[in-house]
Amino acid sequence: MPPMTPVKISYVVLAFSLILISCSYQFLEPPFEDSRLVNITETEFGEELLSALKDLPEAEETAGIREGLDEDSLVFDVSEDFLIQQKINEETGAWELTVMT
Repeated sequence: MPPMTPVKISYVVLAFSLILISCSYQFLEPPFEDSRLVNITETEFGEELLSALKDLPEAEETAGIREGLDEDSLVFDVSEDFLIQQKINEETGAWELTVMT
């Protein structure tokens, strides 16, 4: 097996970091009113996250990271480096919050 290049190591570290910094919670009712949510592209941190996701290689290991987060995602903007995504889980019917820091 050939040694990993610094670029591959960077992608692995980025992917691992994104997994660790995100936590998911589920609720029966939406915790935030729609009027309090903004499009993720309206936040600087959200743009950085989306840019980082685009740089990840398309692989089975990174599919879970990409799932559910795109330019149409709605988030609650807590601070400049803290977002909460709110969406409905179609399978369970529960509202999910995903914390991104």
